[in-house]
Amino acid sequence: MFPKVDESELIKNEFSRLKGICYLDHAGSALYADSQIDNVMKDLKMHLYGNPHSTGDPSATCEKLINNVRFKYVNIVKRMTKELYVYVK
Repeated sequence: MFPKVDESELIKNEFSRLKGICYLDHAGSALYADSQIDNVMKDLKMHLYGNPHSTGDPSATCEKLINNVRFKYVNIVKRMTKELYVYVK
């Protein structure tokens, strides 16, 4: 499903800021990869996002993005509920 990746290369390439630090606090917040930061920065540089509760093109762009995420989330939950059975007394 996923390509085989050398873990040490992945850590070196995606978490360069660790520089030999052992980070164990994944319950509080998981580390974000360098590529995630790069992709978010590219997106923020390319698009203008406004308050989704306001009017105007930047606000409409943000609202559309939020609605797309909501749609994807609902579809994931629908697929999961078809596979999972929860019994409540």
